[in-house]
Amino acid sequence: MTKELHLDSQDVAAYITKFCADENYFINLTKLQKLMYCVYGAVLSISDTRICDEHPKAWEHGPVFPSVYNFTKKHSNFIDALINRNEDVFEHLTEVQRKAIEATLKLFGKYSATTLVNWSHSEDGAWFKCTHGGRDLHQEIPDELIADYFKKIIMRKK
Repeated sequence: MTKELHLDSQDVAAYITKFCADENYFINLTKLQKLMYCVYGAVLSISDTRICDEHPKAWEHGPVFPSVYNFTKKHSNFIDALINRNEDVFEHLTEVQRKAIEATLKLFGKYSATTLVNWSHSEDGAWFKCTHGGRDLHQEIPDELIADYFKKIIMRKK
């Protein structure tokens, strides 16, 4: 049974946005969504734990966390709005989870939004499998597919 950290997906988005700012990685809405998916998948595959309370949905341009999408649409400068969130919700992460998040963001953060969209659509990926190649959109991407896919990625990197 998968555990959950009970973090709000917007707090995860804030953490990722701050990390990208600190590392001087360009970030936009699309890239933020794909990095959230990467962090979600990495933590899920390593510790059988969901990083946040929201499951990614399969939208046309890949995995999306709708509440983060809606937040960014309500704030014209969503990057500053996310960076200025004061909560330090990551205090209770294990060292393994922290390292997984940091390594994931360093690995995927250097890629462009377009590259990450293309990657998220790969035929061996969870988005592609769950949408039957993009024909069945707007559904939740199952954790099992995400975990399996990210376990393969992690094994390739070792």
